[in-house]
Amino acid sequence: MLTRLLTCTDGLILVTLPLVQDDPAALYTPEAGALARSAVRTILPTQAAWSKLECNRHGLLHVHVLTDARSAPDLPPGTRWKPVGDALGLLAYLSKPSDARACRWRDQRGRWHAPRPADQLAAATDHAAARMRGRLPRMTWSNNLPRIGRSPEGG
Repeated sequence: MLTRLLTCTDGLILVTLPLVQDDPAALYTPEAGALARSAVRTILPTQAAWSKLECNRHGLLHVHVLTDARSAPDLPPGTRWKPVGDALGLLAYLSKPSDARACRWRDQRGRWHAPRPADQLAAATDHAAARMRGRLPRMTWSNNLPRIGRSPEGG
């Protein structure tokens, strides 16, 4: 995915779109997935992008979007974005679970903390309940990413 994104961009930015303050269990609803995809399509209708839906420890649904740095001037006022210096490091960060209650977290002093057992249990319970209701929404997706052509050798 990163290779495909880098082939069609002139540098990357990370856009963070806050969606709604809600119950963290909303992360696992089809409505949250639809809301996130709609928000990304609204601000980046034709740009190549890779997105990830997440929920922070306080229930704020948000979407992280990797896209072309040339998109920055066209983003709506109030949209948060920053240049990506270390794309592999950012992808490692984004590989964490979408539900922050299941993740380690860093306080304002930069100290890391293990997730609280009650938070981990709540995240697992919400995930399991949503799974029992049916298919979970996709937490990651891409838009307008070009395919990479095969080499003549078939590699």
